[in-house]
Formats: sequence, structure tokens, C-alpha cells
Amino acid sequence: DPKGPQGLGALNRIAALKVQENKLDEAAQLVGKVLEASPRDNDALILRGNIALARGQPAAAIADLRAVLRDQPNSSSILRTLARAHLQNNEPALAQENLKAAVEANPQDIEARIDLGRLMTRSSDPQEVRQAQTALEQVVRDAPTNVGAREALFRAQVTLKDWSAAQRTAEDIKLLQPQRALGYYLGGLAAQAAGDSAAGRREFERALELQPDANEPLDALVHLDLMAKHPEAVVARLQKAVERSPHNVVARNLLGEVRLTQKQSDAALKEFEAASAEAPQWWLPYRNMALARLLQEDRAGAIDSYKRGIKATGGAETLCGDLATLYERSGQYNEAIQVYEDLLAHNPASDFAANNLAMLLVTYRKDQASLDRARDLVNRFSQSPNPSYLDTHGWVKYKRGEVTAALPVLEEVVNKEPESAVMRYHLAMAQYRSGQVDLARGNLERALASGNRFTGSAEAQNTLAQIKKNSG
Repeated sequence: DPKGPQGLGALNRIAALKVQENKLDEAAQLVGKVLEASPRDNDALILRGNIALARGQPAAAIADLRAVLRDQPNSSSILRTLARAHLQNNEPALAQENLKAAVEANPQDIEARIDLGRLMTRSSDPQEVRQAQTALEQVVRDAPTNVGAREALFRAQVTLKDWSAAQRTAEDIKLLQPQRALGYYLGGLAAQAAGDSAAGRREFERALELQPDANEPLDALVHLDLMAKHPEAVVARLQKAVERSPHNVVARNLLGEVRLTQKQSDAALKEFEAASAEAPQWWLPYRNMALARLLQEDRAGAIDSYKRGIKATGGAETLCGDLATLYERSGQYNEAIQVYEDLLAHNPASDFAANNLAMLLVTYRKDQASLDRARDLVNRFSQSPNPSYLDTHGWVKYKRGEVTAALPVLEEVVNKEPESAVMRYHLAMAQYRSGQVDLARGNLERALASGNRFTGSAEAQNTLAQIKKNSG
């Protein structure tokens, strides 16, 4: 039934298995066949969204998941996945909105309640964290054997610096999973946060004894040894972990990072290469390879490492951003622009690429075609909750000479991010151009007083000097 519902369903199931095996390219090809035959196939759209998330392409995932949500508006699982995508896209408010909708749609969905509690715990508002703690305590009462609920509660307790409660929660997890590392690892975190590093070390060591391949306690012990200035102990510990489990890519990558801090770039590169060979779609080893090459003053090698990683990961945005920044700092503006053009060609839904490409175009090009291209790229950000994207939207308007339209946008941005020097600089330039000289002066002074270097610092200084000169 190659084109019928049974055949398409079978392709989706095979694709799902490929995702579990981390064969994302093969899975994507299968999903593409399904969507070619049935563009609104929800299972295929969900799979493509999950593949995009695994590749670090949250905007593409959001587009697919929203399409599914139109057909399944009360699906708590879709709402949870959409929340993950918004988090990856640096949109926590939208993530929280979707998680609340998931809980409202299905109050019995324990995982949705846990995810919402975790997200609220990340808030800078202590009251919201306390609300998360209360909600998670109820989840623990409703699902007393759910370890994830207790772990989320532990995080809220640590955020609120309730060390004794956090320690009790860690002990409860030990009782639930006496042969697993998690309870001891969390107990170590609680002890460490309370200022007892020795107790923390004992807990981490016990966690590693129970699960020698557990990366979290290994990472914690590595950082404790580094803080104690025992780099050789770190190297010995990581080498032991790699010998015990040669496929442990986290341990290999950590060992490479330690070698890098010791300026042993060749040894570091060996570990990063091994990690990337084991996990070719993990972006971090490629980035570390590039840093090692830069330490060797091998700029061409660094560029090659970034390009290899971008190809292997299907366009990891972190690697694209790093490569474009490297080009920009070297004055290779066209090459930086091309990085984002390529990323957009591969992933048209990438807000990250659209934002950064638009900013490069209006910063380094003056021709009308480039300004028009930037405008088209940022139209999607006119109502964005992300201040950085909204700032780009306003700055493009300013650069196109649409100062009156730019002003309210940039004012809104600064109200959201009052400590951002670059955003105050953008607002100040629009104010200066529109004749609001006193307001411009105040914002330029605040931007420059931050001491943070930003693109446009020289223009900000020159404009402020001109204002002062004109005012006598």
C-alpha cells in the first residue's frame, strides 16, 4: 500500500525507529516521502518537528507542531513538545503558556505538571518558584513513586535555598532507587550548595560507584577537582572513565576540554575527534575542535571544524553562529552573511538565522536590495515576545530611514531589557535622528557607561560627543 494510509503509517513507524537509533537523516528522508504524499499527515509532522528539535532547529519544529495543534488543540503531548521547542528558541513565556494549556487540557498528565513546575523554577521571581514548589509537592503526593517529580521538587528547593528539604528529597529518591546514581548525585548537589564540599564529594563518588557511566556525577567530580586545582586528578579520573567505557562521548569531550585548559591542544583534538566519531550529530565536540585550532592559531583549521560540524549536524545553529562571528571579526562580512543564507536555505523557519542575517545586512551593506531583504526577513518579528528579535525589527526600520516607525518598537524593547547597552544605543540613535536629543543623550550615556563593547560603540561615542559639542 505504498501511497495509502497503511503504507504511509508504516513509513512513519520506520522513521520513528530511525529517530530512536539517532539516524536522523534517514528518518527525515522517510518523513519527507510521507509528507510529499500527504502534506498534513500529523504523525509525520510530529516526527519532523522532533527531528528539527534534535538538530537544534526549534523554529522549524514550532512551525510543524503548530500545524498539528490546529487539528489536535487539546493534545497535552503536542503542547509539551511545543513548549520544549519554544524553550530551545529562547521563548520561555510561550513555553510556559503551552505547558499551562497542556495541564488545563489534561490535569491528570503528570509529566505536563512536572514540566510546568520545572519551568517555573527557572523564574527570577521567588514567588513563582514557591508556587512551583507547592505545585510539585502536590504532584509528589499524587504520584509518590514518580522520581522525575521528586527531582523537579529538589530543583525548586535548591533554588529557594531550602537545603534541609532538598536533602530529604534526595534521600527519598535513594529509597525509591537505591541502586541508581540519581539520589546520591542530588544529595551531593545539596551538600555542595550548603557549603559542605567534602560531603558532596562523598555523594558523587558513591553515585559513580553505582553507575560508572553516569555523566552527571563524573562532571561534578571533575569540577570539584578543578576548583581544588588538581588537574592531574581530573585527567586520571577521565582517562579511567574512557578506558572503562570507550564509547562515553561525554567523558571524552570533558577530557579534551581539560587538555585544552592545559594548553595541550593536540591531545585535546584527539579526544574531540574521537567524541565526534562516536556521536557525529553532537555539535559540542566540533566547536571544541575549532577552539583548539584557534589556540594553535590555525584559523583555517577552525573554519574547517565548524564547517564539518555544520554538515554533520544538519546545520546546528550554535556552530553557524560561531562561524559567522569568526568571519565577522576578521572583516569577512560577505562570508558571515553567506553562513546564514545557507542556514536559511536549509531551514527557512530559523528565526535565529533570519535575525542574525538581517542584522549583518543592515550593518555592513547599504544597497537597497540588502535593506529590502533585511525588511522581509524581520517582518516575522513584528509581534515577537523575544526582545532581541524585536530589537532587530526596529533597527532594520531605522536603517531603512523609517525612524518614526522604529521609535515605538525600540522603546518597547528597552522597556523589556533596560540593562542592554546595544538596545539603548539603537533607541538613542532613533531618538537623535527624530530630534529627541536630550533623550538620546541619556540613553547613549547609559549604553556607554555599561562598559560593554557592542557593535556600534564607536558611533555611539561619536554621536554623544557631537551632542555635547552642540549643547556647548
